Amino acid sequence: MSNTIPPAGQGAQKIAAAMSVTRGWATIALVCLLTPISARAERAPAIGFVSPTRSQPVSGATPFAFALSRSAPDIERIEVSTRNARIGTALPPHWRFTWTPEEPLVDEVVIAEAFAGDALVERIHMRTAATAAAAEGELVYVPSVMIYPVVTDGREHQMRALTAANFAVLDEGKPVAIESFANARGPFTAALLIDRSESMETELPFVKQAAARFIARLQDEDGVAVYGFDETVSFGPPPSRDKAAAKAALDAIQLGRRTAIFDAITRVVVDLQLATGRRALLLFSDGEDTASSSSLGTAMRRALEENVIVYAIGFGAATESVAARRYLTWLADETGGLYRSVSSRQQLDSAYGEFFTDLRAQYSLSYRPPAGTPGPRSIAVKLRDVKEGCRVRARRSYLYNPPAGAGAK
Repeated sequence: MSNTIPPAGQGAQKIAAAMSVTRGWATIALVCLLTPISARAERAPAIGFVSPTRSQPVSGATPFAFALSRSAPDIERIEVSTRNARIGTALPPHWRFTWTPEEPLVDEVVIAEAFAGDALVERIHMRTAATAAAAEGELVYVPSVMIYPVVTDGREHQMRALTAANFAVLDEGKPVAIESFANARGPFTAALLIDRSESMETELPFVKQAAARFIARLQDEDGVAVYGFDETVSFGPPPSRDKAAAKAALDAIQLGRRTAIFDAITRVVVDLQLATGRRALLLFSDGEDTASSSSLGTAMRRALEENVIVYAIGFGAATESVAARRYLTWLADETGGLYRSVSSRQQLDSAYGEFFTDLRAQYSLSYRPPAGTPGPRSIAVKLRDVKEGCRVRARRSYLYNPPAGAGAK
């Protein structure tokens, strides 16, 4: 699949200019993000919720119904759960069941998993309405942009004792007030996304060992999930604190065929919606994207929408390909993560270790963006009253997208 960036239309150019991205590749890639790409349509999930909808709490006898896409594999059943408990199974031909909760299900995640035999082939989820008033249309949108900066001194040592007074934030070049601030040393959720394409035959066992060592370093309250990808994504258990389940999912990854990086990022970012707080995607790939139906722009847009920090490791052909290095670097830079190119197994361990340390060194701050036109906006985090040579790294952009008809306060 070609990574050639298509010409930008006038609207895309205007938005790209507003993002204030100065580096050549980043500016071009941003145009890719905002320009309609008709050649590649994002792959639709194999199943979808028909009932209930996101706008309603679940109370009383509630029908659960699903639709299957025409391209869906031979799905035999759809198992539905919430609050870590199964509530029902939808079977053909009607793909529906009725469930009565003991108490209303408000602002809760409902997970639907489609199976072909014992193989999990699709996982989707939805969150029920936040309040009963929301179900009646009384929506109030209170936006909050979360940023997780990392600060280093001139010797690349992390600085972990700064205060809110040491930070300034610009939204579209204009100063905004910091609403909350903390040392984000608390738990996070990491999704480990591992290339299992056929070119990984020799290195896959060593990548799995390095990933297992990363999982072993996580604290009890940290969340984790493991995914393998080739042309499709292999789903293990959803993000949770169950490290043993994640290790089992890692052991189960087997070799596949071609590489679909953008599809995999898009699907895993959606799965990370099941986690709260800081969320990171740790991607390992040894080559270029050769099989995605989604675009680089779609993958980036999803990561920005969900504020997922992307950490990427390039190995083998991925380090030799200029295009692969550029788009992996761009994904990491825009979301506040890191890209590392490795050429040995020792460097692979070092990269995973660096990502772990980086997540432990983050600050957490938030602000309310000014009301305005929905779309991508630039973020700039600046340092104040620190010694010379200090640098800050954080996400560079976000998508301002208040719900239609919602009033911003």
